[in-house]
Amino acid sequence: MPGAVPLFDGINFPDEPYRYVVPPAGYQKTPAPDHASGSAAVTGTTNSTTVYVNTDEQAPQINVVLPGGLLRVTSGATSVTVSAVPQAPDRQPSKGTIDGNVYRVTAIASAGIVTWSPPPGDAASASTMVLRATSARQPPPVFLYRAQPTLAWTVLPTAPTGNDVYRTQFAGFGDYALAFGVVVTSSPHSDAWAISLSVLLVVVLLAVAAVLVVRLRRRPV
Repeated sequence: MPGAVPLFDGINFPDEPYRYVVPPAGYQKTPAPDHASGSAAVTGTTNSTTVYVNTDEQAPQINVVLPGGLLRVTSGATSVTVSAVPQAPDRQPSKGTIDGNVYRVTAIASAGIVTWSPPPGDAASASTMVLRATSARQPPPVFLYRAQPTLAWTVLPTAPTGNDVYRTQFAGFGDYALAFGVVVTSSPHSDAWAISLSVLLVVVLLAVAAVLVVRLRRRPV
């Protein structure tokens, strides 16, 4: 059902076995993994409504939500379609191992080309990319992304949304995967906090130095 909200794992909706493009040796027989697409009308040069992309497994192995106004479309297009297609992993990250399938997310318009071009500000934060892992083992996996198959994998901020379901902000068209064993030493949030703390420390030191200078100047000769 287009635009349906996916039902993630829980008491009433347990996960079905993960569907691999290329199952590991000895894995049980399952249907092939689903691929999915979602469309939206275009107003001017952007998608006028939210694009929903989620597969039909229980729970969906991928879910993408792209709110209106975040896709830039060539003038003259009347609709845009975003697709997610499972791929077998072709290259592992430098550390860690890809879990399950790689999902390639692409977009086409009824005319011209489509680009991921959110406006300035935090509008893109409403976009989401959700993947289901093959298991709920810990430590949890992290998101990997690459804009092109020839590029190296990069790590995205990752948050759990279920026992084996993980979310990140959509980063653009390209390949997405989960990977176990990737050690993340920092994140954009932790880096920003460290920078803010350093700036605050400098301000405090300057204030202390200014007070000392004033007191020295007032000291009787």
